[in-house]
Amino acid sequence: MRKISTLLLILTTLILLLAIITIANAQTNQTNVTNTKECMTSCVTQQRETLKQCNSNYTQCIFSCSDQRKACTEQKTNEFNSCKSDCSLISDRKEKNACLKVCSEKYKEIRQCNQRECRDACSDNNKLCKQESKDQYDSCMNLCKPKEPLYDFIIDKQTCVDSGGFYQRLCKGPFFDVVCTPQDYCQCSGNNNYSCPKDYQCIKDHKIVVRGRDSISGWRTLHGQPLGDSGICGKLVE
Repeated sequence: MRKISTLLLILTTLILLLAIITIANAQTNQTNVTNTKECMTSCVTQQRETLKQCNSNYTQCIFSCSDQRKACTEQKTNEFNSCKSDCSLISDRKEKNACLKVCSEKYKEIRQCNQRECRDACSDNNKLCKQESKDQYDSCMNLCKPKEPLYDFIIDKQTCVDSGGFYQRLCKGPFFDVVCTPQDYCQCSGNNNYSCPKDYQCIKDHKIVVRGRDSISGWRTLHGQPLGDSGICGKLVE
């Protein structure tokens, strides 16, 4: 009777521990999702503010162009009027006409007071500002993405084999056209239930690919035999 009670207590404890681990993992995942959403929202808000500032700077720049043109026009007009006044004091008709001709050329300088170059500069600066805003937004969003864990897949053949792993290159394709990676890996799980060395875990969602065989699913041996749902032994890099 005492043995049964002890077994029930152990079983209950294991179930409780499993439940706690499951809840903790769920909370962690939920926290990661929440933090990611908050981060992305912050990026959107930041970009909205920077674009708003870009538009504000552009508007101020255009107003500045108008003010500069107005000031330039007034200056050239005053210079023209002053020139004519000086010419009116000349009594010699020939010299007076020559003087007025100079004034006429000075009046033409008013044409230089256009806004085209100034407005073009405003447009160029606005484009640059918006591009910088986009670059900052892209960088911010990249930082928000959950960081994928890094694994060290380097294991020597003897260590792999001694621990019950399958040591060979990663291969894909039909038995008559198998293509493999250049490097050998310690493979785990699968049809033969291979295992990993101590401190290593079986990683099945790794990003290692076989060139030209991305669309083919399932790993195989060098002779094209299917390995099943196998993975690679990897150690988490802190």
